[in-house]
Amino acid sequence: MATHLDLQEQEQVDALKAFWQQYGNLITWGLVAALLVYAGITGWQWWQREQSSHAGAMFDEFDRAAHCR
Repeated sequence: MATHLDLQEQEQVDALKAFWQQYGNLITWGLVAALLVYAGITGWQWWQREQSSHAGAMFDEFDRAAHCR
């Protein structure tokens, strides 16, 4: 159902379209960059947790082997 916009609403729509035409690409790339940074930080934290877990397991094995002698 199409509704006709009054003059003020149409001016607001036109202003929004002009804003998006000018800055839309920049905003989109900014969001993509922010998501990539977030994914990178999250991945780095996961990798650190994995390394820490493996190091802890190795230390436990070493400690157990040292106490068995």
